[in-house]
Amino acid sequence: QMKSLFLSMAAHDLRSPLTAVAGYTELLQKNGEMVSPTKRSEFLTIIQTQVKRLNRLIDDILNLDQIERGLLQIERLPVDLNQLVQNTAADFAYLVARNQHNLQTNLTEDALVLPFDESKMQQVLYNLLSNAVKYTPHGGEIQVTTRREGETAVIEVADTGLGMTAEQVSHLFELYYRSDEVRSRKIQGTGLGLFIVRSLVEAHGGTISVQSEPDAGSVFTISLPL
Repeated sequence: QMKSLFLSMAAHDLRSPLTAVAGYTELLQKNGEMVSPTKRSEFLTIIQTQVKRLNRLIDDILNLDQIERGLLQIERLPVDLNQLVQNTAADFAYLVARNQHNLQTNLTEDALVLPFDESKMQQVLYNLLSNAVKYTPHGGEIQVTTRREGETAVIEVADTGLGMTAEQVSHLFELYYRSDEVRSRKIQGTGLGLFIVRSLVEAHGGTISVQSEPDAGSVFTISLPL
């Protein structure tokens, strides 16, 4: 039953960016000459944002299959963690502006070059930021922080969003989990994102934890060995 519900939600989440891409592409094709350069740039940014969203949804589904079959592969190469955080945060510029969020990155001056799979760690950050944007009201704050603690690199993603009860937090990283409150608010999602996040972090030898209170936001903390 949970898998059937997931397939239904996944189909909906895949259709949404496809509809946006198709709509704006058709608009540019039919009325391109009448669209101002500013609007054209805005439409292309929307298309690019939705394509990236679509790619991440597909990555989640593919990684779930690999995780369930025990076939997840991590290709480790030296990666600058601060640069990765900056690049991922930049991908959310349009959504942050649309929701009037204040997204800040507070990056340590320490060199944090870690041997990890760049695409998979970017997926971790993308899913956490996507959740922060999704559950934070208009005008809210989102903050990404990096720091070094001994031989550990720490990433924190904090928001001023809905927050969660202790009961909700206890189930947060379970596959397909979505709280009753999220369902009642009809917030889109597959229940895959945080399960994927934890699986990918642990595959790198790291840990993830969360602190949250209702109406007081959430703080996700990732610790990775240097």
